Amino acid sequence: MNDPLTAVERRLNSRTSADAPGELRDTVLRDVRRELRAARWDRWLGRTAATLLVAGLALNSSLLLRGDRDFAATGPAASERSLVQTAVAVARATDVETARQVANQISAFNGRILTAEQLGDLDAAIAEALAKDRKG
Repeated sequence: MNDPLTAVERRLNSRTSADAPGELRDTVLRDVRRELRAARWDRWLGRTAATLLVAGLALNSSLLLRGDRDFAATGPAASERSLVQTAVAVARATDVETARQVANQISAFNGRILTAEQLGDLDAAIAEALAKDRKG
């Protein structure tokens, strides 16, 4: 067994009793045991952290890959509907101008710029939703 504590004990026992008093030997062995236990915990925590990091990277990668396939399958229409729904929710909570700004920012984050036609459609959808809210 290659236990580091056993090697330390063997080395300390090989010394004559004149080299170190028994009380000191017990103190040193107790401290060595404590340090070795702490080192085991450190290694265990390090392995756990590394495992969680790898698992997180794998999950994020799978979501990114699946997300690309989902976007390709549903097409940009679903993304535009989601953008309109978000803008309508923001308009209900704040105002139309803030909703337009949020829609522009979301589009910019996705690497797209809203055209004048898309902004007009967005404004129409917001106006329609706000009109329905006012009616009832």
